[in-house]
Amino acid sequence: MNPATAGEVRSRRRFLRDVGGGTAAALLSAAGVACGKPANRADAAAARRATPRAANRQPVSALLGFAFGAAQQDVTLFDPVTRQALETRPLGATVTWLSNEQRFWDGRSIWTFDLPANQVEAIAIDPRTIALTQRIATGGRGPAHGLVLTPDRTTAYVNIAGDNAIAAIDLAAGEVSGRVDTGHFP
Repeated sequence: MNPATAGEVRSRRRFLRDVGGGTAAALLSAAGVACGKPANRADAAAARRATPRAANRQPVSALLGFAFGAAQQDVTLFDPVTRQALETRPLGATVTWLSNEQRFWDGRSIWTFDLPANQVEAIAIDPRTIALTQRIATGGRGPAHGLVLTPDRTTAYVNIAGDNAIAAIDLAAGEVSGRVDTGHFP
C-alpha cells in the first residue's frame, strides 16, 4: 500500500469512528464497489434530489458510505470524503448492527440480520442497487445481536438470543445448515 493510499484508509477509518454512535456505517471501497465521487457540486446535488423507486433503481458507482436507519427501515448514502448525505432510500429491513470488526461482505452482498415479527432472519443487501436481495429465515426468536461470515465467506453465523442458540447458514443454499444450542442469551 502506498503512503497516499494508507493515509486515505486512515482517514476513512477516522470518519467511520466519527459517524459511529447509533448509526451503523459501512464503507465498501475495499469490497469491490467502484471508487470515485461526484464530479462536481451539481452532480452531488442531483444525487441528493434523486429518489429512485425500488423497481427502477440504478446501480451506484461512487465510493459511498451507508448509514442504516433502523426506525424508518432505510439507508442514507453519503460521500465519506466530503461527509455529505447524498440521498436516503427505503430498504425494507431494519439494520441495527454492522461493524468493521466483523466479516459481513461476501464479494457480492452485505450480510446482516433483521427481526420481522421478532423472528431472526439473515439478509443480503446489494451495495450497488441498495436493495435487499435475499432473506433467510432461521426459525428462531429474537433478539439477535450479530451476524458474521466465515473466512471462506460461505457460511454465516447469527445469534438467536431468544432461543439460546447460534444458527449456521449456508449462503449458497440459502438455508440454515445447523444450530448450536448455547447458554442463556448468546
